[in-house]
Amino acid sequence: MHTDRLTGPVVLLGFDAADPDLIERWAHEGKLPAMARLMSRGAWARTSGSELLFEHGIWSTLFSGVSVGKHGFHFFWQPVPGTYGLELKRARELGVAPFWSRLASTGHSVLVLDPPDTEPVPGLRGLQVSEWATHSHYPPLTLAAEPASAVAEVRSAFLDLQQSENVLETETKSRAHRRGLRETRRFKERSRKAGVGDREQV
Repeated sequence: MHTDRLTGPVVLLGFDAADPDLIERWAHEGKLPAMARLMSRGAWARTSGSELLFEHGIWSTLFSGVSVGKHGFHFFWQPVPGTYGLELKRARELGVAPFWSRLASTGHSVLVLDPPDTEPVPGLRGLQVSEWATHSHYPPLTLAAEPASAVAEVRSAFLDLQQSENVLETETKSRAHRRGLRETRRFKERSRKAGVGDREQV
């Protein structure tokens, strides 16, 4: 990469659940020409969680630089301290800031579109949109933006797309949420049958 490019805008793209083998192969075969140009002109790498686990925690680590071992977000169903129960947790509750928050006092502008499970950072120049077209195991989440006025602009510009995706997302997330609750009930039932039960640790 030429050094004169370092003075221009920095573009960072993250692809969730993308198969790196297929992307790399199809880029070389000419089936993904735009991706091939991005890979040849910039820098790219494969990412994974510890032993291919912690699908949610790895995003928090990529955005903040804080390891899973420190922020403790291993999965969206987290153990309740002192019990054998589980509760639904979110990465945005960790108290770790994404790297772009450090640009608040630099005068640089940002364009942040739908990073998984984050909130817009107040005080940044530019535009940030959160929970617009993301998917997750959580119940339907609220579209947020910075500045807040951008919410109406996004909905106006992509009304039909958003309405159709909202229906699909709501159904998908509701099913995932119900599945998570069923898994929790089965976990508790197995614990009771094993003679463990839900009790506080001494």
